[in-house]
Amino acid sequence: MALDIEKIAFTVILHAGNAKAEAYKALDEAKQGNFDNIDKYLKNAKDELNEVHNIQTELLTAEANGDNINLPIILVHAQDHLMTAISEINLIEELIDCFVEIRRLSDIINK
Repeated sequence: MALDIEKIAFTVILHAGNAKAEAYKALDEAKQGNFDNIDKYLKNAKDELNEVHNIQTELLTAEANGDNINLPIILVHAQDHLMTAISEINLIEELIDCFVEIRRLSDIINK
């Protein structure tokens, strides 16, 4: 099975970038106090990460089946994008929780 590693790498970068963009949309909404669309954006981010997970599974399966997977720098770079996206999304979720808690406490205080 011949794998187009360059195409795979750029697909990983694409989905990782999309995931980060969706997460930042959620954060922007939280910063503005608009909590209605946050779940939608975070779901979109996680859907993008799931696409990458499927790609990684294909690579791992191919290697387990004896295909020699060449590891060019572009694939390493793609993995860097993915790990950064995952880390940023985790941090963004924590920040959003802080914004929600601040709003909740502010509502209690202002009653």
